[in-house]
Amino acid sequence: MLRVLVTITLLGAVSAAVSTKISSWVNTFDHGGWSNCTNGYFLTGLYRDARGKDGDDRIGKIKQGDCKSADNELTAGCQHMDCYNLNIWYIFDKEGWVSCKPGYFIQSIYSTKGKELSNIKGVHCCKPKSKNVVQGKCYNHNIWFSFDHKGWSRCNPGYYIQGMYRSDCNQLYCLEEFKCCEMKAVSKKVSTKIVNWRYTFGFKPSWWSRCPDEYYLTGLWRSAFTPGGERIGKIQQGHCQSAPANFESKQECKLKDITYIFDKEGWAQCDSGYYIKLIRTSRGFGLRNIEGFYCCRPRGKVTEDGECYFQNVWTSFDDQGWSKCRLGYYMQGIFRSKCDQVFCLEEFRCCSMKQKCELNNDN
Repeated sequence: MLRVLVTITLLGAVSAAVSTKISSWVNTFDHGGWSNCTNGYFLTGLYRDARGKDGDDRIGKIKQGDCKSADNELTAGCQHMDCYNLNIWYIFDKEGWVSCKPGYFIQSIYSTKGKELSNIKGVHCCKPKSKNVVQGKCYNHNIWFSFDHKGWSRCNPGYYIQGMYRSDCNQLYCLEEFKCCEMKAVSKKVSTKIVNWRYTFGFKPSWWSRCPDEYYLTGLWRSAFTPGGERIGKIQQGHCQSAPANFESKQECKLKDITYIFDKEGWAQCDSGYYIKLIRTSRGFGLRNIEGFYCCRPRGKVTEDGECYFQNVWTSFDDQGWSKCRLGYYMQGIFRSKCDQVFCLEEFRCCSMKQKCELNNDN
């Protein structure tokens, strides 16, 4: 019963991860200039004052903007925006729509000094800089009646104003519709490829066991335990996955030499923000013959480690089968114990990918 009640409550509410700021525009539309939402917020509604008894219905009757942030769960708290100015000097002086490009939402409105809708000359269009967010569903919100009178005209909860429609008259009440669009998370789907590494580990003087281009290592498969024969050649498959769909697929990489690191107990790992793609081995049987990683990350220097954890493979890597990071995590490092046989590989450092919160160039 409790679950039903909670569900009903949430259907009509804005996510707790969305914050609201009401912007005061008491004088901006009368004097001209920008009527702004706070940086990091997007316009979701307008408040207008009552029409004057003398019929005064100037655009200066717009007194407040309802501004909301993107859902924090989509942006991971990064409020930086990608923005541009849309010039509507010769568009909004007649009946029709003005709209930001798909994926962008109105953040501010520019007007010149005057009384009519034709004095609205520009909009500032923005979207979250996070690659986790794309445009979702849109609908046309009818304000034909609500905007004729004092009060709020707003998009439905979870939607943001992307465009506005005016009819052929030029007074404020002739603003008739909002185009309201939601923001949604980009698919984080990953693709998987299993690569055959039989006869690659320890068989040649210097050899790379590879994940395909645009893939990262997430797990290892070893063959059955053999007393006295626990060579690194028991590693026979690699479990490789792409970065989540919201990250750049192309990679930038660098070599990590572990020749004098992995010949004893301890960790060998890529630098923070990089993940294992290839493993280099020399000819031999022991873990000390693992001599290098090729460490990669999505191109563009916009990725950092998200959450990391240590995947215990003490038991799973003692016999035939897979030892893998959890879904959404990538191998960044490997820990070996004091012995030099393959079953002495004991832990993986597994990290998720996170987009850096870049500085906003548009203020």
